[in-house]
Amino acid sequence: MRLRAPILTLTAVSIIGCAAVPTQTDTTEPVNIAGATVYGYQVRNDPGKRWIEYHAPDGKLFYRDSGGTRTAKWRQSGSNRYCYQWRSGRNWGCRLYRWRGSDIDSIDPKTGILWSTIDRVVPGNPEGFR
Repeated sequence: MRLRAPILTLTAVSIIGCAAVPTQTDTTEPVNIAGATVYGYQVRNDPGKRWIEYHAPDGKLFYRDSGGTRTAKWRQSGSNRYCYQWRSGRNWGCRLYRWRGSDIDSIDPKTGILWSTIDRVVPGNPEGFR
């Protein structure tokens, strides 16, 4: 289920300040996924593979796909730009998030390549990541 109705938008914003999905295409609309669980699928590598991420407010990221659950660190770096550092200690890698209709595309800011798409944003941690 995608958040579309203005009532849901108000609810999501009032609960934790997450931006809900706008009903029109708007690439300038802020993408705020702090404190939210996002559901999406791969586009670039392993197309169609589903995944879930919880962006905890303290900067910890929980990622789950068919291969299991992993953790990382995340931070916001400018408007609609989120950077991640996986447990392997590699450098921070960033993604630019842009609305496309009711979905959010994750784009490599250096190459413009679309990596994945978020098709659902839920406030909080409904998956119970720890």
